[in-house]
Amino acid sequence: GGCTPAAQADAGPDRTISAGQSTNLGTPALAGHTYSWSPGGAAAAQVTVSPAITTTYTVTATTACGIASDSVTVSVGAAGGELVTNGAFEGSVNPWVRSGAGAFHTASAGFPHGGSGYAYLGVDDNVTGTVLQAVTIPAAAPTANLTFWLNVSSSETTSIRKYDRLFVEILDNTGTALSELASYSNLDQTAPGSYAQQGPFDLSAHRGQAIRMQFRVTTDVAKRTTFRVD
Repeated sequence: GGCTPAAQADAGPDRTISAGQSTNLGTPALAGHTYSWSPGGAAAAQVTVSPAITTTYTVTATTACGIASDSVTVSVGAAGGELVTNGAFEGSVNPWVRSGAGAFHTASAGFPHGGSGYAYLGVDDNVTGTVLQAVTIPAAAPTANLTFWLNVSSSETTSIRKYDRLFVEILDNTGTALSELASYSNLDQTAPGSYAQQGPFDLSAHRGQAIRMQFRVTTDVAKRTTFRVD
């Protein structure tokens, strides 16, 4: 029973590009769907855009059963400058995308490195979670490096076992893992709020690509660990 296929629209995650760069939006076409993008009017499931200013794009998917829509914001930064938007997590988590029971954000509490906001992962037992942001690294960028501040606090007492872990990963624009930059665990614990800078991690191999930078946590069933990123 019921009408099929139900309309599904996916514009992809928000991302940041440099001025003059382009990025691909959307996901592969689904059977029985027609698509329309605004602005631009393109009639395809996926489009390539190169906005001069920060722009929100909306894709509308239509089937015999109905209509669905989804939006993505493409932020435009200065050429050759910082590509990560809101790397300090101030005000809100946006445009970072947070998912899973083990991923959190605070705007004004706890133990920030600077300012008042930060992302934190883990916290509870037996959870997973991710915090990610999509960026496009200019093909002509002379360097491409990622740095961040990390604080790990834990109730784990072992000095040898990695029970709770944080992975720093690079994904392609479809979510497929490309590389693991680093991993951390309860063994890296310090006092809450005692941060250490991590990196720089070389991303030059991804110049000219749209990628997702992801922090991913997994915890075990007892003794909690919190990973704070700022």
